[in-house]
Amino acid sequence: SFTLCDGVENKVAAFELITISFNITNPTARQTAPTIAISASGTFLVSGTAVDVTGDSLLGVPNGKDPLQVEVPKFHQGALEQSSPFSDAANVISLSFAPTVDLEGNRGAVITITGINAGTQPSSTLALLDEAAPWFC
Repeated sequence: SFTLCDGVENKVAAFELITISFNITNPTARQTAPTIAISASGTFLVSGTAVDVTGDSLLGVPNGKDPLQVEVPKFHQGALEQSSPFSDAANVISLSFAPTVDLEGNRGAVITITGINAGTQPSSTLALLDEAAPWFC
């Protein structure tokens, strides 16, 4: 609830559109956006009215702009394979994956691969070999 402070200047006039914003922390589990309503009380009662939502996607999440639509980011699918199983042979490791949300560099996304123990390599930096290479720096 938000209470308007006392004073004539602190009012929301009829048909005046105002926007209020506030911070919350989303729950840790996936959930569908609930129906959210607004009401008012005081001199008279304004009954609860459902608030419209856009249904628009946000960061790859369907209905992601709808308040409290929560998705737990994960990889929907992933596959890993190699080009050669023989000792001292050149080998290309290929990783395919599909996240359930957009991963964006301008939002600080880092993709980490763990568990690959390939012994001593000539360089600690791996060069990417395919069309996705320009996406990574």
